[in-house]
Amino acid sequence: MVASSGAVESTSRLGLLRRSPDFGLLAIATAGSSFGTYLAAIALTIHVYDQTESGVWVAALLIADFLPIVVIGLLLGPLVDRLSRRKLMIFSDLARLAIFAGLVFVNEPAAIVALAGLAGIATGFFRPAVYAGLPNLVPDEELTNTNSILQTIETLAWMVGPIVAGLMLTTWSPAVTYGINAVTFLISAVLVAMIAEN
Repeated sequence: MVASSGAVESTSRLGLLRRSPDFGLLAIATAGSSFGTYLAAIALTIHVYDQTESGVWVAALLIADFLPIVVIGLLLGPLVDRLSRRKLMIFSDLARLAIFAGLVFVNEPAAIVALAGLAGIATGFFRPAVYAGLPNLVPDEELTNTNSILQTIETLAWMVGPIVAGLMLTTWSPAVTYGINAVTFLISAVLVAMIAEN
């Protein structure tokens, strides 16, 4: 009976967060970062549309925000492998912290799109660094579970972030959402900094 319980523990996905504290920190950091990204996407879209009432500006914003994530993920993977993943994640979070803190004071559409593009570049480096660093945090046999947990976090952030953003924007301006988003990146950077360097 005890052996069976141990076997369940060894394969439990949520048990992995306890077995590997460093991965637990990374999972929480990724949750905050992903939630902030989707929260911001809605706030940025509404902000640009309110300023311009133009679908072209909104399209430019979405391209600037999300295209770098795809391009960097596809083309710059080898670069991520050569750098310290931990430092790259911290730098990406601090860059996004600065960007969204700056967006609190910005109302010019061109500036919003430009800053969104910079945030997209930072996110584009953060995500590959997360997945590239997993083999340093957990044994090979746990990699399937870690990927599953991170994909679940990403899906939940994609579902919840826009809803929360919509609710917030019925009461507050986009600037408040940007400020909260900046805090999520600060928390993420602190959590990643607590992970041992490998």
